[in-house]
Amino acid sequence: MKKVVHIISLLKELGGVQQAFISYYKYAQKHSEFKQCIFSNHSISKKYGHFNNFYKISKNFVNFLKHLYSKDSIIYFHNKLSSKKVFYLLKFLPINNIIFHEHGTAWNVKSQNHKEIYKSNAKLAKKIIVNSNATKNFLIKRFKINKNKIKLAYYGFNDSPLKRIVSITSHLSDDALVLRVDGLNFCVDTTSITKMLQITKEKNLDLMKFQDDWPIIFCGDIYRVGALRKMMDDIGGPDSTDARYHIHPKYYLLSDKKYDCARYTPETYSDETLNRHRLSAKTVYEERELGDGKDHAIAAGDALSFHYKLALNYLNNPVKLLDIACGLGYGTAMLADVCGEVVGADIDASVIALASNKYNALNNVKFLTADCESLPFDDNYFDAIVSFETIEHVDVDRYLTEMHRVISEGGSFILSSPQNAIGHIPVNPWHIQEYTLEDLQKMVSKYFVVDKVIGLKQGTIYFDNDPVGTNTVLICHKSN
Repeated sequence: MKKVVHIISLLKELGGVQQAFISYYKYAQKHSEFKQCIFSNHSISKKYGHFNNFYKISKNFVNFLKHLYSKDSIIYFHNKLSSKKVFYLLKFLPINNIIFHEHGTAWNVKSQNHKEIYKSNAKLAKKIIVNSNATKNFLIKRFKINKNKIKLAYYGFNDSPLKRIVSITSHLSDDALVLRVDGLNFCVDTTSITKMLQITKEKNLDLMKFQDDWPIIFCGDIYRVGALRKMMDDIGGPDSTDARYHIHPKYYLLSDKKYDCARYTPETYSDETLNRHRLSAKTVYEERELGDGKDHAIAAGDALSFHYKLALNYLNNPVKLLDIACGLGYGTAMLADVCGEVVGADIDASVIALASNKYNALNNVKFLTADCESLPFDDNYFDAIVSFETIEHVDVDRYLTEMHRVISEGGSFILSSPQNAIGHIPVNPWHIQEYTLEDLQKMVSKYFVVDKVIGLKQGTIYFDNDPVGTNTVLICHKSN
């Protein structure tokens, strides 16, 4: 019989990697056609309970080597792609059937030597399993790993992060606390989170989160497990009217007075810290990856499309509309039904070529390469302009002057930008500056009348009387 030999550490506290593995292992022992066993350098923690076929390598070294040499064994390394010990093991032993499961160590690879070890181990793998498209793309781009070698495996419920959290914490008591940190929050503020955890315990809170306009990249949320379970009963499934709260459950808890919640204001970071994270960000993500995840987005949490859906509520069937910084053009196409003529413009000629090709069947839509600070249009040419996630990339006065020039009297101007309490040095290296709610309103008000302010909390969540969030949308019009 074929055997799957798992090499994983079960020594430390129970985390997401270990919990996902335990769920898989128990299922596989009952249902897999392959025999399952575990080898580890350390004894198993009592927190994990008893496991059949668990072996400590130092006490079972000969048996371990037999498995490595056997053609009937599949060697399954968990989070070991960057391991120097595994590198030397594979260098001297002819192991054939190797699987690596990448749970997140790739994002921490910094040095060139560490990178070469990672690439060398990856070359010997038959398959590499990852848990997100972001990790898959990262391995392909940074480590040049063949995409056909990488397999994507989700744990839990792809349409509901809330259900994922409830499922993976099913072994915990109602009073247990869990920390949720999004995968790209590589510079999460652990100092503040430690203080938040203590406050949550002392005050017996159901939720504690960072203030709403703090940069998400630093944030994490602390939940009481029992509150999430009760919330699931309150709102129903991810196809319900409250589907957006399945993505960001904290805002449901904050909106319902029966839950005890609090926000935390961290100490401001030094410029040196912000600049260090800004530099690191270049190795973690690329600009197009930040704004081009639409195909993998959950609809109820897709802020990129939601900007355009919001705009549709405030556009009065303009004859000519400009979508400046249109990117790949999916938003431009969304506006075509309510406009006589729509122009999608972007400074990147390559994305304009893609957009033109994809939407060439739309007769009232055209795309062109253009700079938002110097547009090739006459004065007062457009009845409306939408400009999402643009102002943070450009010279503000030149940009707003040009927007004002090409919009006709009374025409609509709708824009969005990240809302950031500490945006003078944004972590995103492609942003010149990010603005507080007050600063953005003040700058835009010099050129346009601001009719409405919307503060997107996260995803598609906003509240009419609360403009503070992670993203600002301004509904404006031109008046001389």
